[in-house]
Order: sequence, then C-alpha cells, then structure tokens
Amino acid sequence: MTPAPALSVGLPAPWLLALGGWLLAGAMVAMMLRRGGEAPQTWIAAIPAWPLFLSLLPLLQRAGSQEGPFHPRILPALRGLQAAMREAGISDLEGSEPQEIQALRQALCRADQRIGRMGRLLAEEREMNPAAPLSALEQAIARAGAELEQTLSEMSRLRVQLRLMPALTPDSDSPILPALQGLTLRLQAMEEVR
Repeated sequence: MTPAPALSVGLPAPWLLALGGWLLAGAMVAMMLRRGGEAPQTWIAAIPAWPLFLSLLPLLQRAGSQEGPFHPRILPALRGLQAAMREAGISDLEGSEPQEIQALRQALCRADQRIGRMGRLLAEEREMNPAAPLSALEQAIARAGAELEQTLSEMSRLRVQLRLMPALTPDSDSPILPALQGLTLRLQAMEEVR
C-alpha cells in the first residue's frame, strides 16, 4: 500500500507550478495596485486577471515616485467622481476609466508632483542658504497649490451634481464631460506658467 500524495488535485506538476506562478504574479500586481490607492475591487480582481491590470502600474509608479502634498486626496476624489459618473449612467463599466477621468488623473498627478518638487527645492534652498530671497518660489507654490485645491473642490462639486441629477441615457448630453475637460486644461495650463 503506497501513501497518497500530499497534494492530489488531478493536475500534473507543471500545471500546478504554472497556476502557482500565475497567482503569485497576480498577488504582486494586486499589492502594487493596493499601495497605489486603487479600490479593493480593482486590486482583488487583479489576482486572477493580472495581465489586464498592467496598464495601471506605470501611472501608479510615476504618480507615487515623487508624490506631492495633494497625493492622498487625489485618488479618493477621482474614485468618488468616477463612482458618481457610473451612477449617473455616464460611465458603464466598473473597472474601466473614462478618457476624461484618465486625462484628469494624469494632469492632477503631474501638478501635484510639480508642487512637491517646488516644495523640496524650496526646502533645500532654505537649508543651504537661509538668507536667500525665495519669495517668488513661495508665491509660485502657493498659487499652484491654490489652483490644485480649487480643482479638487470643483471635482467635489461635480460629484455632488452628478449624484443629484437623474440617470442619463447613453445618447443624452452631459455637462459633466466638458467640465472635466475644462479642469484638465486648467491643470495643463499650470504646467506652462513658470
């Protein structure tokens, strides 16, 4: 009488190794998405279907590499706005991100990173030369921060507006998408101002 193998699921060993590797890769992608601030539904879904979520990783890595002071507020604000868009019938799919939200996310992350870089530059200059006249840099940081703060407030207003309006039919015009494009253009204009 021979003892039964410890793991008897009826699959050959190479298949078990491949399945284990697949799930391990999915777990790694899920951890990166979770650290990047993605919703639990997103990173849990990434475990079995991780190749579909790889496109989110470069954006998260760039966004997390040089985070600015607004980073903790950006992803929750975007998720809330996207959820309100789904409820209003503007965005159909749970896991997909409308093009306007993608552009806004990129513009917000770039603006936040720029504010963070300017803040770090200001701190370095203050440390190296405490008497240096840096009021222009301080004013630029304050203006950029106020603009980003205003954009986040406008996003909150749009989210509330979406929740209050009735569900839209797919062919109806929504004032929200042009408003999102306007916010993106405002943030992109900040990059051009020196």
